[in-house]
Amino acid sequence: MRSRVSCARSRRPSPAPAPAVARARARHPTPASVRRRQQNVDIMLQNLDKTEALENKSADLANQAKTCAAPPTAPTTSHPHASAAAAAPPRPHLLARGTRFHKSARDTRRMMCKQNLKMNLIIALAVVVCLLVIIIPIVTSVSRRHARARGRVRVRVGVRGRVRVRVRARVRPKP
Repeated sequence: MRSRVSCARSRRPSPAPAPAVARARARHPTPASVRRRQQNVDIMLQNLDKTEALENKSADLANQAKTCAAPPTAPTTSHPHASAAAAAPPRPHLLARGTRFHKSARDTRRMMCKQNLKMNLIIALAVVVCLLVIIIPIVTSVSRRHARARGRVRVRVGVRGRVRVRVRARVRPKP
C-alpha cells in the first residue's frame, strides 16, 4: 500500500511559480529569447523587402498590359510604383501572343462545349432507350389483357409453334 501512496504523490503537478517570480522573468529576458526575437524581426524585415519587390513587379506588369491593350498615354504620378514602362510604346509581339492566346482559348472553349453537348445527348438517348425497353412491354401486355378480357383478340399457338392472333370486331346491339 505504501507504493500506491508514493506513486500518487509523485503524479501531482508542481505548484505554479509565484507571481513575483513570473514578473521578474518577464522583465529580464534570457539571451536565447533575445536572439529568437531578433531573428524574428530580421525575417519580418526580409519578408517586407520581398513584398515590396513583388509589388514593384506587379505594377510593372500591369503597366505593360495597359500599354499593350491601349495606346500609350502620359505617365500618371498617382501610382507610387509607376515607372518609365508606362510611357513605352506597345510591343507588337506581345499583342500577337495575346490575340493567339484568346483565339486558342475561344477554340478550346467551343470544342469543350461541343464535347459536353455530345455527351449529354448520348446520355439522354440511353435514358430514352432504357425507358422504352421498360415501358413498351408493359403497355403491350396490359393492352392485350384488356383486349382479351373484352373478347376482341384471340391468341392461338399452332402445332409448329406458330402464333395466330385473331381480332374480332364486336358488334354492339342497337338500343
